Amino acid sequence: MAKQKYQVTVPEIAPLTEELVYWLGFILADGCVLHMPPNKGQNKLRINLKPGDADHLRKLVRFLDSNHPVYIYEASCQLSISSNALVAFFESFGIVPRKSLIAVADDRLVNSRHFWRGIVDGDGSIGRGGRNKNLPRFQFSGTKKLCQQFLASTNRNCNNVFRNVSIKECNNLWHIQTMGSNAAQVIDWLYHDNIVALQRKQQLAGVV
Repeated sequence: MAKQKYQVTVPEIAPLTEELVYWLGFILADGCVLHMPPNKGQNKLRINLKPGDADHLRKLVRFLDSNHPVYIYEASCQLSISSNALVAFFESFGIVPRKSLIAVADDRLVNSRHFWRGIVDGDGSIGRGGRNKNLPRFQFSGTKKLCQQFLASTNRNCNNVFRNVSIKECNNLWHIQTMGSNAAQVIDWLYHDNIVALQRKQQLAGVV
């Protein structure tokens, strides 16, 4: 039996569409690129999510006009695409190997709420908190620089909603957290009127 040929289309850099900008954010947060040793095949883009998020990876497969499978395991689902050209494309936006402690937002993306929605879908949390669990809650984690960029972009677009919020460090990651009306404003800015988002967080955004 012949080995199946997988295909993928490398996105065009221009225009920076909502979908492209979103996926750049999501992959910066939750994906990784792997440089393969010589004679071990092409470099890889790999993303692992919870099993229930497999449909989100299938959205990415469709966006890339690909026929790569999404594998579902007991504790995770995975998309792995071997393509030097695709990896080089993502690296041009700062999505590089071992990026977890150095990730920053590219200047072309830093003011896009769609990019930040992708980041929050990967490394953020929304829901309800407070003593009675009745207040909108928002949390975001990343490198110090990425958190600073998020604060600056959100303050520009949401009337300085984070002007009194500080970035806190824990275990080499930095965190932003807020509750109440400020959290509701940020969540609405990120999730209203969009064409792509992680379904479970989009649903939470509609009820907090």
